[in-house]
Amino acid sequence: MNPSKLILLVEDNANDELFIRKALQKMNCPHQINIARDGQQALDILNDLHKNTTNKALPDLILLNINLPKINGLEVLKFVKENEYSKQIPIVMFTSSLEK
Repeated sequence: MNPSKLILLVEDNANDELFIRKALQKMNCPHQINIARDGQQALDILNDLHKNTTNKALPDLILLNINLPKINGLEVLKFVKENEYSKQIPIVMFTSSLEK
């Protein structure tokens, strides 16, 4: 059996979170999801995981909404990719916005 993958989902909309959870279940890949409801919370989670690496691991994947409260997804992406401890984490960015 494959080890469970840790996913950080950064999403403020409960309906979009449910959609993503269902999609991940259909993939039949063992995973654990941590949820951040805004960009600031995502950065706090990553910093906490980095400081406490003896007990926790950094995410294997970050699913990152572009439009977030407090700190937007592009700023979170910049922070993650500029830090040595997190820059190797793959990030998938998405939006459910209809704006062009």
